[in-house]
Amino acid sequence: MNSTTKQFLDKLAKDKGIDGAEAYIQDLVNFNSATITATMLEVLTDEDIVAIEKIVDDKLGVDEVNNRFKLRTGMTPTEFVKNIQDAVAENYLKEKKD
Repeated sequence: MNSTTKQFLDKLAKDKGIDGAEAYIQDLVNFNSATITATMLEVLTDEDIVAIEKIVDDKLGVDEVNNRFKLRTGMTPTEFVKNIQDAVAENYLKEKKD
């Protein structure tokens, strides 16, 4: 966990309490899931989808999704989500300072 993430979680718990922080994190997880799904649908071509669906091995299928996503966006889905999480943490900390 990087220091920005730790600061964000500490500040979130202080601002919202444990229950409020848990709800905020759950909303963030739901947002990330929706964002990654929408982005995948947007960047992967029909040919990508057809090729991925032909792969019967789940691990190879995930690897192919990651490779094609990175080819189209320059980052893996994990890196994409991490960038969103970092931006949310940084913006929350900045917002609360202003």
